[in-house]
Order: sequence, then structure tokens, then C-alpha cells
Amino acid sequence: MGTGIAIPRLEQQTKEIRPQAGPQERAFASDVDILGYGGAAYGGKTWFLICDPLRYVGEPDFGAVIFRRESTQITNEGGLWDEAASIYPWFGAKSVSSPTHRWTFPSGAKITFTHLQKEEDKYAHQGGQYPYIGFDEATHFTEGQVWYLIGRNRSRGQCSVRKVRLTFNPDGTSWIKRMFAPWVDNTCPIRAQPGEPLWLVRLVPEYCYFRDYWEAVEVAAREHNLEPHLAEHAVKSVTFIEADIYDNRIGMERNPGYLANLLSLDPVNRARLLYKDWNVVSDRFFSDWHARRGDGAPWHVVPTEPCPGGLAYTLGLDYGFKSPFACLLVGFDADGRALVCRELYAEGLKASEQAGRIVDMLESSCVCYDPAGRRPTEPIEMHAGHDIFAAQRGAEGRMEPIVDIYYRTFAERGWDGYISIVESGRDPVTRAEQVRRYLADWGPSEFWPQGRPGLQVMECCANLIRTLPMLKSDEARPEVVDTTQEDHAYDALGHILTSRPASAEVAQMPEERGLREPPLFEERPKRTIWDVTDN
Repeated sequence: MGTGIAIPRLEQQTKEIRPQAGPQERAFASDVDILGYGGAAYGGKTWFLICDPLRYVGEPDFGAVIFRRESTQITNEGGLWDEAASIYPWFGAKSVSSPTHRWTFPSGAKITFTHLQKEEDKYAHQGGQYPYIGFDEATHFTEGQVWYLIGRNRSRGQCSVRKVRLTFNPDGTSWIKRMFAPWVDNTCPIRAQPGEPLWLVRLVPEYCYFRDYWEAVEVAAREHNLEPHLAEHAVKSVTFIEADIYDNRIGMERNPGYLANLLSLDPVNRARLLYKDWNVVSDRFFSDWHARRGDGAPWHVVPTEPCPGGLAYTLGLDYGFKSPFACLLVGFDADGRALVCRELYAEGLKASEQAGRIVDMLESSCVCYDPAGRRPTEPIEMHAGHDIFAAQRGAEGRMEPIVDIYYRTFAERGWDGYISIVESGRDPVTRAEQVRRYLADWGPSEFWPQGRPGLQVMECCANLIRTLPMLKSDEARPEVVDTTQEDHAYDALGHILTSRPASAEVAQMPEERGLREPPLFEERPKRTIWDVTDN
């Protein structure tokens, strides 16, 4: 299908269907296991998802399922169903719309359109065998829905196809940004060009990418405890291909006024839907968070290094079991600036296991610890929420405070009396205000003549870096964070910072300190509708 195919319909009539040159053609030609396609609005995403599976409908055992989040989105005017109705009959396909929206081809192959409105709807597909799976507007789905369905992606009968295709627009708060981080996130340690395939080892919740196949296989074998011959099947090829309105030449010829529609959007949606900006986030609670300055220099995110000497270290803890527990190691300099050096983030761990990992972190980072003598050297405080002082069932079956389980584990590891757990304040307004004050520019320092914020985070603290800029305001109380979000690392940070409140005087606006903030989206050369390049 990458070069087009003539499909007979009547004796004297043929119709050629081919992708447009540029990103759409490269997406059709890609043979990776999982492909993301999209970026700006009007880049030809729906047409791609409708036509890409047509390459395989000659195989009788082929089946494709294309999902939208809600059933009404399938039959919207000009949506998936309408687009399919203008193309599939040329292949001799017949449709039914009840009980399922489905097209059946002369070979017996089927393409089905369905929805996953609720999280639990994914379980209706348990046992399914879907050679081809498509998600239209993938940012509307949850991470759990998509990966559960990827678990149903397998060949059937004589059909050897196994492909997953996702289309989406940029959304800086979506899990999709993490999944395709090498292609869309400038802070990702490994960067890839659009269309460049990488090898993925999925270590929930992390996405671990490799350029070298055998390196990925080695990691999969080690992390999943697999024999080498099995580990070769435990990695997936992934890529992302970016498109925008200028790549859709046919669409722009038919509807040139659509550019004006996108230019008329508010700045945030214009940046996302016209300029493919993955960094802009609407309604961000911490809008003054910037990984880098406008000139590209580090700002809130700095390279990972050994924990510096001369800092006053403390720990922040957000307890969790079904939800992740988060623990941050933070050092304060003489001016009161905070440096987040290390992070723990995991779910499903018992209190004793959490405490053990905290000790491991302190010993491996040599903070308050002498490796030569194998002993703690000075006490350290850990600031936590009130829930750690609640009771749970301990190892011997009796109810006891979680904090006691922590202390017992610390003692077993030789840290008895060296870690003290302090309850943090409960006021969410104070917590949010202190984080904002630390994010502000505190002015120049010895090694930062152009200014430096009160808070910086080492790159190894990936979950804090990932989740802090995603947080939004509570609708009922705009002055606090919406706690239904993934706020565990934020809470751990807030417990620490409220214990060392920053004065309002240091929290000046960046422009008052001469900081050039990153623009909403980078400067771009002016383009006309017809100035189309296939880059």
C-alpha cells in the first residue's frame, strides 16, 4: 500500500488509493510492531488508520479492531465510519452496524470499530486475538486500556500480521508522552528522529528504549528472568512519525480555511494542534516549572551526579501500597536552595520493603553513611504525611502503626536512632505555596550568574520530573492540587519543603530576576499553504 494499489470495483472502473508523500507515506511503509502517528491537527491521522489495515484484507484470517474512547465518536459526521464507507466498498466489503460496527471483505477478513468508554470495558476483549489494533486519538484512552489490548495483539490462523497503530495530538499531561518520549520529550535521555525505530523493553511503569536489539534482549532476559531464546521475543520495535497540517496537501487544497481555524485557537491549543508542541500544558498548576531555560540551559532539571557534599540532607515520604509510594532525598545548601538528588517510586511494596529501600538509597548514595565502616554517621529526618502514623496489620498479624514497622526495619538494618520520622503539615494550600516559592528564581549564585531557582531536580528523579508539570488545579479549590492525579512525588516533595518554608521575598517572578522564560512554542519560519516539504 506504500506505493498505492488499484482496486477494481466495476469492469470499467478502478480507483487508486495511496498515502500522501511525506509522513503519511512513511507511516504506511513502516513495519514496526507499534507505531505512533500524528502531531498537529489535520495531518491525515484518520485516513491513515482507516487505510493502513487494507494492506492485509486479502488474508482470510486477518482481523483489525479500531478503537475510539466513546461509541458516538465512531459515527460522528465525517468520522471513522463515514471515512470507511467512502473507501471500503471499493474492496467489495459489506458493512453491518448492529450489534457491532464491522466491515467484512470477500476473503473473510474483518475490520471492526468499537469503543472503550470505561476502564473495565477492556475486559470484554479477554481472550481476543487481534492481528491489527488501532487507537484513534490514543491520548483519550488510559495507559491500562491500551496495554491490556496490546496483550490481545496476536496473529491468527494463516495470518502472520501483528501490528499496533496509535494516532494522537500532542498532550503534555498524557501518558502517551512517556510512551513516545524519545521522539517527543526533549528531557528523555535517549532521543530519536521521527520514523527512527527503537527497541522497547516494558518494565512497568517505565518504558526502556534501546537502539541496539541485542542490548534490549539482554535487559529483557535479566529483568524478566527469561532464557535467551525467549528474551528475543520480549522486545518490541516502536517508532513515532510526526505530521502537521502542511503535510496534508490534499486536505488543504479542499479546505484551505482550516488553517485560519487553528490560528484562531487559544495560545495553548494553537501550540498543540498547529505547532505540535508537547511541552505546553493547559491549566498547569505549576506553570513556572521549566526543565530548561529559553536559551536551552538547565533550569529546574540538572544532570545526575553523585550526591554533593556540604548539603543538609532530608527525606520526604508519601506512603502508598496500591498506589505508588514515593520517597525523595533532598539536600539544602547554605542559601536554602533545594536539590532533589535521588528518588524511590514503586507500588505493591510492604512497609518493611519500603523502609529497606530507603536504607539502600542512603547507603548507596553515601549520604549520612560511611561505606568503609559500613555504618550511619549522622541522623537524618524523614518528613511524611499523617497516613504513615495509621495502623496496619504487621508481620505477626497484629495491628500496629506503619511508622513502627519502618522503625523496626531501620533498626534491623543498623540505622536505629539515625532516621527520625516527622509528620508534615496537612494544609494543602501551604504545601502548594511552598513548592511554588521554591520553583521561582532566587537570583544568581556562585556557579549560576544568570540566576538559579530555589529547587532543582537531578535527571534520575524521573517520576517527579514527569508528574510535577502534569498536575492541575482542583476544580472546587483552584488554590490546591487536584489529588485525583498522580501526585505522589509532589506530596513527598511538599512534605520536605513545608518543613523548610521559603520566604515570599525569594519567590520573585522570573522576569524580575532577568530570566528569559522558555517561549510557549519556539519561533518558526512563516509558511504558506503550498510551501509543503516532505521532511
